[in-house]
Amino acid sequence: LPAQCSLHMVQIGPFIDSGHVLIQDGDLDRNPATMFREVFLNKLSELLDDLPGSIALIVPSVRDIVSDHAVFPQSELQIEGDLDPVSILMITAVGRHVLMPSLSL
Repeated sequence: LPAQCSLHMVQIGPFIDSGHVLIQDGDLDRNPATMFREVFLNKLSELLDDLPGSIALIVPSVRDIVSDHAVFPQSELQIEGDLDPVSILMITAVGRHVLMPSLSL
């Protein structure tokens, strides 16, 4: 993408799917939160760092093993760490979300 572009994306889970065969078999070499960070969030953060002004909305699924909320509607994911609260927004699966005064979903 050109350097002057900004990106607005919605990422919809499941991110670490509770139905995946390796998870169901317990064949994991890392805990699910670490997997989510290493496989998804770190790469997303790198992309957003390269595209200033870009925003990613992260919407969980009832099948996300990294979620503490097992019924619909999902609450936002509670991920610890140093996420940029301006470019990566954890949001609920339903509802109205205000990103900026002039932009709402």
